[in-house]
Amino acid sequence: MLPMNVSKHGVVISLRFTLALLLLIGSGQTSLLFASEILRVGVGLITASGKARAGVEEVISRFEKQYPKAKVELITLYDEEFKAAIIPWLRRKPDKNVPDIFFGSAGERLYNLVRKNYVEDITEVWQQHKLDQVFSPGIKATVSFNSKVYAIPFAYYQWGFYYNSAVLAKYHLSLPKTWKQFLDICYTLKKHNIYCIGIGNKENWPAAGWFDYLNLRLNGLDFHRELTKGCIAYTHPSVRRVFDHWAELVHQGFYHPGARNHNWKLVFPPIYRGKTAFTLIGNFAESLFGKIPPNIKENIKFIKFPEMTTNMPIYEDAPTDIFFLSKAAANKKYAKKFMAFLATKEVQELLTDGLSMIPINREAKPKNTYFLREGKKLLDQAVGYAQFYDRDTPQNMADKGIRIFSQFIEDGNVEKAISDLEAARNRFYIGVHTPKNCNPL
Repeated sequence: MLPMNVSKHGVVISLRFTLALLLLIGSGQTSLLFASEILRVGVGLITASGKARAGVEEVISRFEKQYPKAKVELITLYDEEFKAAIIPWLRRKPDKNVPDIFFGSAGERLYNLVRKNYVEDITEVWQQHKLDQVFSPGIKATVSFNSKVYAIPFAYYQWGFYYNSAVLAKYHLSLPKTWKQFLDICYTLKKHNIYCIGIGNKENWPAAGWFDYLNLRLNGLDFHRELTKGCIAYTHPSVRRVFDHWAELVHQGFYHPGARNHNWKLVFPPIYRGKTAFTLIGNFAESLFGKIPPNIKENIKFIKFPEMTTNMPIYEDAPTDIFFLSKAAANKKYAKKFMAFLATKEVQELLTDGLSMIPINREAKPKNTYFLREGKKLLDQAVGYAQFYDRDTPQNMADKGIRIFSQFIEDGNVEKAISDLEAARNRFYIGVHTPKNCNPL
């Protein structure tokens, strides 16, 4: 499954729709099925390809073989319809038109539903199936709230620098491991009239990737989480330090101009031609590379965002897709069996096959492409994960924040960005987080 906003968090394709799976558990005789024996699974799937749908169908087939009395039926909804229906579904009592298991996003989007008491605690499922051996502690943290587990993570993908290696080779530049090395590259490329960074901010959200990574590299994941929860002021000195570092990129003209006029996809042609070197983006970008000549494609590589603080653990943006169980589910016994089934290596490989995403089960392998191999290597090394700014913040704050970040890349005005973000925090977090939701640092 790809994330909820296809333009930034998923493979860009011509059709996006949502599947709802109806799992009928009974005696095998349709006439004897009872409402209490029906399990409905809401699953988001962003794809137009038969291969991805075939993966879902194979998962269904395997579950039915494991539970012979189970019958799974597939129903489709368009994605926007699915998103609009989730909260009304969760508020209703179970009936034949309401799923019991839902697709969703880890982190704040899940926590928001948990705080509203919509999501079933599945800690027992996690413990019974020894899922601490299956998923890393960092991933477990993205589906846990107040020490309880609420979802099964099944797919994520990396963010980082996609770059033209031929540009670096031409000027005898080594890959940047640190922020200073990255700046040195940018200053060198500037002398040769090459833009260091491409970004497409027509839809605003790509700028948030820069804020996320600068904050994660300078201040760490705990600080980032408390900030996006609304517990830390944007006027905090550590946040100002983020913008001070970021402002250098803007004031030195390292960004390719005209970012507001094009989307993220239009960043790549100048990179292919060697006019721009780097862009910070997610692995949904891989969907573009099958359309370019092999001699150009072989130059496009991936590296992680540079280190900025000595001994800072590796924290990454890794938008994570999950399945969660409704608190009001009618058939929790079989729903929990299905949740455990979704955690298995084989199922996660099937669900992510054909998509530019990585199965999260430690033993599962992604499709064998260069970018997915590099992504898995990076995310396996990470100690913890953020979900991306617009997944880690309430919707109103996300909408305002990404516009402020986008404007900052145009003007580099630190004072205005900080002031506007703090005003938005004071406006949009009132009543969202009580003091018990905030953790002292």
